[in-house]
Amino acid sequence: MSVQWHGLDELREALKHLPADLAADAGAIVDDTAEAVADELRFDYPERTGNLAESVRVLRRDTGQFGVRVQVRSGSKHAWLFEEGSQTRQTHLGWTRGRMPASHLFVKTAQPARFAMYDRLKAMLVAHGLMVTGDAD
Repeated sequence: MSVQWHGLDELREALKHLPADLAADAGAIVDDTAEAVADELRFDYPERTGNLAESVRVLRRDTGQFGVRVQVRSGSKHAWLFEEGSQTRQTHLGWTRGRMPASHLFVKTAQPARFAMYDRLKAMLVAHGLMVTGDAD
């Protein structure tokens, strides 16, 4: 699977050169999106032990005067298995232990939110009088 955006590099470059007030507005949009994704994941993860939901974190790193980097991550050791699933497993004695179906919950949650975030960033730039062409899709 691959995702390709046309014009995303130009948008990122334009965002890096925004005045501080626009960077603050953009940072708020990025932060809001990350927190919304994290909250949705916490809500949608199964409640069997609560480990998946409890391990969701939002990591924010400043990348300079006009930049911010926000990641939504899971610290759970079995998050990858929940997301990607497994094949049918057997013990060394031949006992079948079944398979874990893939959920892809993280991608299904984050990808639409990312596109919506790009739309919000574009609208913010346009509202401040900048011309933005193209879409993230």
